[in-house]
Amino acid sequence: MILTAAAGLAILFLPGGRLTVLLLPGLAGTSGFLFGCALCALAAFLWFAPGHRTFTGVAVILVSLTSLVTTNIGGFLVGTLLGVLGGSLGFAWHGTDDRPPSEAGPATRRGTG
Repeated sequence: MILTAAAGLAILFLPGGRLTVLLLPGLAGTSGFLFGCALCALAAFLWFAPGHRTFTGVAVILVSLTSLVTTNIGGFLVGTLLGVLGGSLGFAWHGTDDRPPSEAGPATRRGTG
């Protein structure tokens, strides 16, 4: 989640620095803002809705790879790499089971009668 948020911030703020030679107004500026905000929102989804981590992880990877083409090489490659790594970790993440060992098994239903 932290890597995904860092990727969003890198895509959002790195191209907006003082490097005016590399800045492209128009599509690169708009898509940098949109993709940076989208990655920050997806990082929040990874944190607050871990049940949807599969879809969110794939979406993070797709947005990061799309930003590589449209936003000044994806935040000078930093945002893309952090986004792909964060999305991969979000996709592969499994939550812990906090139940006691006696209740950790699958719920079974016993018939009466």
